[in-house]
Amino acid sequence: MEINNILQINPSQVQSILFLRSKWTPAKAKTWLKRYGFKHTEGYERTKNYYRFPQAPVENFDRFRTIEFSPEKGIKAIIGFKDTKSNPGIENSGQNFYTIYMNLYLKYLDEARKLVKKKDFVQAGEKYYGAVAELVKMIGEKLGMFHKGLRGRLRILEYLNKKEPEKRILTLYKAGPEALHHNFYENHMSKENFMDSVQNTEELISILENYLGLR
Repeated sequence: MEINNILQINPSQVQSILFLRSKWTPAKAKTWLKRYGFKHTEGYERTKNYYRFPQAPVENFDRFRTIEFSPEKGIKAIIGFKDTKSNPGIENSGQNFYTIYMNLYLKYLDEARKLVKKKDFVQAGEKYYGAVAELVKMIGEKLGMFHKGLRGRLRILEYLNKKEPEKRILTLYKAGPEALHHNFYENHMSKENFMDSVQNTEELISILENYLGLR
């Protein structure tokens, strides 16, 4: 992951930041952490190869994944998942964010397809838009990337598009759910254009589902 994409990471999911000792001093690491909005004033741990700066208690999470911010700069992050202690609503529901997004995705997609059959194109389009949004948030959870709001979701789509340009993810998004979302406010689409956008959306959904291993 390139260093200029640091804001793709959701800080609430980062358990620790690791700095390769051969390339960093504690003082320089603290400067980097401060620059990007991470905790930098608390203590750090010295391992054989890294300086480790904790961002959240280990017990807040159920599982972990290590990712590279920038291999050439020697920075890694340990991403924690299922942080229920800092999200009381999730704790009370007994679900993690991924499960909630999955349930919403299935709900919106089912409603969208039913509304298409009823020829309620305006409402159907918005349900499709919502379904794709939940899918992208699920991918954000999987990758440990920031996925709150449109900006966060677009960054995830841009990342996937750059990784596999042949799948035309951004093109499908703009011609599919984004176009349907605009139609929700304007109701300007003909039936033919609407169905074209639905086809693009369904193709995008298939790609994103495959990425998540849902197909």
